[in-house]
Amino acid sequence: MLALALCASCAVVVGLEDKQPYPSEPAETGAPDVTEPDGNVPVPPPDGGAGGEIVAEDQKAPYGIVVDEAFVYWTNETDGTVMRRVKTLAAPAEKFVVEQPQPQHMLLDNSYVYWSNNNSPKKALSDGGREIPILLRASRGGAAPQVPNVISRVNDLDRMTKRISLWNGTIPNDGGVDMVVFLAQKDETRRFARTGGGFAEVSQAPGPNHDYAAVTTDELHAYYFDQTGNTLFRRHKLFDKQVPIAQEEPVATTPASVLIVDIGVDATNVYLVSQGGQVYVVPKVPDGGAASATTLGAPVGAVVKSMLVTDTALFVTHWTAGADGEIVRMAKDGTSKVLASGLSEPNEMFLDIENAKETIYWTNRADGTVRRLVVE
Repeated sequence: MLALALCASCAVVVGLEDKQPYPSEPAETGAPDVTEPDGNVPVPPPDGGAGGEIVAEDQKAPYGIVVDEAFVYWTNETDGTVMRRVKTLAAPAEKFVVEQPQPQHMLLDNSYVYWSNNNSPKKALSDGGREIPILLRASRGGAAPQVPNVISRVNDLDRMTKRISLWNGTIPNDGGVDMVVFLAQKDETRRFARTGGGFAEVSQAPGPNHDYAAVTTDELHAYYFDQTGNTLFRRHKLFDKQVPIAQEEPVATTPASVLIVDIGVDATNVYLVSQGGQVYVVPKVPDGGAASATTLGAPVGAVVKSMLVTDTALFVTHWTAGADGEIVRMAKDGTSKVLASGLSEPNEMFLDIENAKETIYWTNRADGTVRRLVVE
């Protein structure tokens, strides 16, 4: 579920599959000025070689990551912090938000950084309470450390969030700015207002007999995958309808044999990647239409952790054991290229596009580093 960057000179913007700038909310002014004291704008980072350039080290199981025009943000799962560091690396990393119960996945819009906290198994807070915040946001423009805004809590429940997704822009035929965020959780897929409040059930059949493995969004729909039935669903963001658009072929009769770990979307297709590294493509179809899932290229590697989809390519992180992890770029024709190798459990990614140059940022959970690499 990963992300593309937003800045004044960027070609594309935030979220896993976002395509349009997201207007700043009136109370926020976005990230601070990134001009250097000498008046120069920071240059893009260098190519750090096969393993990338180290942005931060000695982190505690870094997990999710997002990037804006000024900062790199990431979650440290084991010490409960959301961290940030200026992209120029001119200052050390700082604690942006603290005391979070296993923070993991991240998103970004023009005003806020979002993240989800894991709640599996059931946790207790430091004060003994069991009302666990599972979806939060903090202002990008604020000083660290920040007190976040809680969008959603669970009370004494075992509810694991698998993926989160939002779309930046306006909803066609509605005209309103998209103000919702979607969570794929163990028992159902939910929709929340970004400002907080109650949730709406997106999935048609929530409950313990379902396992919603991933969610992604475009300007009209939320797409989400039920691992139990090996079915990709979609539903209009305005909840007009829900259509199961693809039974994952050719493995629909043996759903336990393929575990989908992430999904993404471009203008014409939905992409699914299995834990074993096989990418599947499902064409978008009109409402009520049927589609089939077909394989794209050869498997890109074992133990896939995440996938990022852009207009021209897919990026996948995978590892098996030790420092054998890779980041692989797959073109839409199925050909692939290793961008980074020798990585210790690479996890989630973010693609930053600045001055027409693509830089991929990612977290290495096992060696506690955050890294980046210019995509050539």
